[in-house]
Amino acid sequence: MAFTSPFGSYIAVVEVDAETGAIIIERFVAVDDCGNIINPLLATGQIHGGIAQGIGQAVETIQIRVLVGPLFHTQKSNAP
Repeated sequence: MAFTSPFGSYIAVVEVDAETGAIIIERFVAVDDCGNIINPLLATGQIHGGIAQGIGQAVETIQIRVLVGPLFHTQKSNAP
């Protein structure tokens, strides 16, 4: 049995409308060290899912901080 730990780095160039708070992603670069890829389609899907999840979490965190100020803990719930 072999264990793998993929690593990656994502960076985004965004534009934020100061009046509406709308966010426009102008450029997004994802670099991942996936190791030996067995199924390229699944690997691509994992990267796309990670990008979508990361953007969603970033936007939600920004909205929460605007509404309630700085957060010390960003976990949504303590449900198992």
